[in-house]
Amino acid sequence: MDEKELIKEYFREVDKRKNLEEKKVAEKEKKGKIKQKRDIFIKSIFTVVIGLMLLYLIKMISDIFSQFLL
Repeated sequence: MDEKELIKEYFREVDKRKNLEEKKVAEKEKKGKIKQKRDIFIKSIFTVVIGLMLLYLIKMISDIFSQFLL
């Protein structure tokens, strides 16, 4: 092999490594976005559940006060 072929082979290897690193970075970003969406979904479910529990608590308190007033 002469120098030109060695240089070409070296740059092919460098490109392969660069492509692998870019794929890994893209995969990590994709996983991060999925995790972020999942976290938002879980937080929204907890918010709804807590809201419903507060509404039920208010209803129970109002029922107790209405019994005392009657």
